[in-house]
Amino acid sequence: MGKHRAALKDFDTAIGLRPDYALAYYNRGVSKAMLGQGQDAIRDCDSAVQLNPDNAEIYFGRGMVSLILGQYTDAIKDYDAAIKLEPDSAVTHYERGIANAFLRQYSEAIKDYDTAIRLKSDYAVAYYNRGIANAHLRQYSEAITDYDTAIQLKPDYAAAYYNRGIAKANLGQYSDASKDCDAAIQLNPDSAEAYACKGMAKVELEQYKAAIADCDTAIQLNPDLAEAYAYRGAAKVELEQYKAAIADCDTAIQLNPNSAYAYTYRGLAKANLGQYNSAINDYSKAIELQPKATLAYYNRGLARYKLRRNFGAKSDLQTALRLAKQAGNKTLHTEIQVKLRKRF
Repeated sequence: MGKHRAALKDFDTAIGLRPDYALAYYNRGVSKAMLGQGQDAIRDCDSAVQLNPDNAEIYFGRGMVSLILGQYTDAIKDYDAAIKLEPDSAVTHYERGIANAFLRQYSEAIKDYDTAIRLKSDYAVAYYNRGIANAHLRQYSEAITDYDTAIQLKPDYAAAYYNRGIAKANLGQYSDASKDCDAAIQLNPDSAEAYACKGMAKVELEQYKAAIADCDTAIQLNPDLAEAYAYRGAAKVELEQYKAAIADCDTAIQLNPNSAYAYTYRGLAKANLGQYNSAINDYSKAIELQPKATLAYYNRGLARYKLRRNFGAKSDLQTALRLAKQAGNKTLHTEIQVKLRKRF
């Protein structure tokens, strides 16, 4: 930072001697951005563009400053201008992909990452971020392929192992997901997210005590990590520690009110304590947050049946049956079929 402060004085002097010096404005803008002077940085970049409107580097730099300030639409406009001037700049396509991803325009982001990779085939971070975008689109197999390539190019890429683990978990490959989390932890022992991910995988593998131990570590590393409390709560439900599970899910929801997982498992804990109406409210909230929450539909159906709300119960179980089939979850699909036959 000291270098940037010193550089500002030099750029001020250069601009004073030559007021039409576009690159001096641009570089002063970059230094200001590094010092957290975002709006002043944009003004300097504006001046540079006015003085030299045919310089791709200046548009790129202003785009980067806008990206730092969270002005993603403005950043994309500048990257567009830079690409028009220099269409073969891999980094500009990549950064435009980042801006599109921040705007949740994941399909557009993937197109940008595709171009960046075509221009630079060993662009590990582009493969990684394309994997992230694919995961957001629930294209988990494609995401895994991208993470594979990122790891081949950069074997110590801890974040790629972690996110590959998440993608594998979403495909039901929990054992492989746990191994990826182990690799991420080996590379980055302070990754609370990786411990939480491993805890989630162990819940699905029915290794509940091990899941709790992993979530405990995650919480020690990051006491504000909502998913660690949610996964620990899920493990406690399976161990019939219902009050402790509710406490964990309460904390998860306080930290992340949009956690469908936490609402679902808090509902399960409440149902096991006979609190069916409260459980139904939690399942309903989970479904509101995640309309394809199979487990929430299934258990809301069971809770409604307990309260003799047979029409709603049957509807929920039928929805859960359809969602389980769509997800390819044969075990749950069969279980729901049995419940429907027995009850209706």
